[in-house]
Amino acid sequence: MKRIFLVANHSMFGRGVAHLLQQEPALELIGYETDLDQATPNIQEMEPDIVVLATHDASDFVLLGVMRLLHLMPHIKVFTLSLQDNQLHSYQGTHHVICLLYTSDAADEWVNV
Repeated sequence: MKRIFLVANHSMFGRGVAHLLQQEPALELIGYETDLDQATPNIQEMEPDIVVLATHDASDFVLLGVMRLLHLMPHIKVFTLSLQDNQLHSYQGTHHVICLLYTSDAADEWVNV
């Protein structure tokens, strides 16, 4: 069973995603927050397999949040869902990716992987 922590800054969208996740027997929704900064300590404590970030858009702020989560917990997978462009992106940390987070020349390459 995959343990999932959901962070959604749009309440109706977040409740919908939470409801869908709860319907899947192979998934366990272990936490739900509306703010990534407030969620981060809980995510670290609960150690989910997957973090889902459901946001209005796929802004640089969201990517910084993804990078911060992967830096703190490189073993997790992070999925971002964007209401604005209806896209899903997935990220998984490795030592190589974490090193890329801190080099400005490689940031565009990392985002496009």
